[in-house]
Amino acid sequence: MRMNPITLIFAMLVVIYMFWVVLGGTPADRMHRSCVPVALLGTITGSLVGAASESAGQRTEDAFDSGYEACVNMVWRLLYEDKDIEKRREQYYE
Repeated sequence: MRMNPITLIFAMLVVIYMFWVVLGGTPADRMHRSCVPVALLGTITGSLVGAASESAGQRTEDAFDSGYEACVNMVWRLLYEDKDIEKRREQYYE
């Protein structure tokens, strides 16, 4: 079965991105790296919208900044919250 070249390139980019996220040194690095696409999309979209209207471009970037913060919070809650709560309980009851 032959893959479409565009599909193959996209799949390779996704795998490279996943390795890049996992290779982040600290949990904060991994959370940031996992949400970089949201930040990049916000920068690009804000720039394009800002070409038509500077205030609309700024509002667009602000909305994507909020989305980036939500992404980081979601990743933290999915991957690290339970471990953090358990660690705090252990420290509290020592």
